[in-house]
Amino acid sequence: MVSMGLIRLTIVFIITMASTVSASSQLLRVGCIGDSITGPGDGPEYVKRYLKWPDLLQFSIDLATGEQCKVRNFGVAGSHSNQALERTTAEVQPWKPDIAIILIGGNDFSVSDDVSTISRRFYASLTAIVGILKDSDTKVLLLQYAEPTALNREGVWEFLDDGNPVIKKVSEEQQVPVLDLGPSFAEAVSTYGPGYIFNDTDGVHLKPLGEIVLAKSVFQKLCELNWLPEK
Repeated sequence: MVSMGLIRLTIVFIITMASTVSASSQLLRVGCIGDSITGPGDGPEYVKRYLKWPDLLQFSIDLATGEQCKVRNFGVAGSHSNQALERTTAEVQPWKPDIAIILIGGNDFSVSDDVSTISRRFYASLTAIVGILKDSDTKVLLLQYAEPTALNREGVWEFLDDGNPVIKKVSEEQQVPVLDLGPSFAEAVSTYGPGYIFNDTDGVHLKPLGEIVLAKSVFQKLCELNWLPEK
């Protein structure tokens, strides 16, 4: 019953997204920068096993706009923001995305340094990432982490959303939009329970329904920003 419900939800999600935006002829490049919630990255091995939210986002934009849109996954498991900064310079910027969606910083707070020191380092890296992309005329959307959630709180990565205030600060200073994923995930957890959304152990990594929630939230935000092509 659960699997059939998930299939129906996926179909409804795709159909709903497909009716949201009109078609256009312009190629749209969207780069997704992040850690293991986004990555580990595009390639044949991982797509044989599962779809991540950037994959679902590509399907949604393609269906909604009639575009041959390219959503590229620059996420790498275990990444800290300084590593994402290096990838931004070496890989993301040369690709020249029209839009960059960034969910990074959670792993920064997994180390033993005090939060203020980590926050300063994270702030510097994230500010640099956004600056590089803006200088390349890339539109930037920052994402804030959802609250880590699981029925058993013992192993939950409580630190993952500690950088959300820094993300908000950078968005305000750099004048780029930010999307707080918290409300969408809180609603999904309330409806389906955390066991269908998050990994049962760490309360952070996403199950298939969680990937849908994240992709849908990002797609709707892109529509609100009028960043997707229209007729």
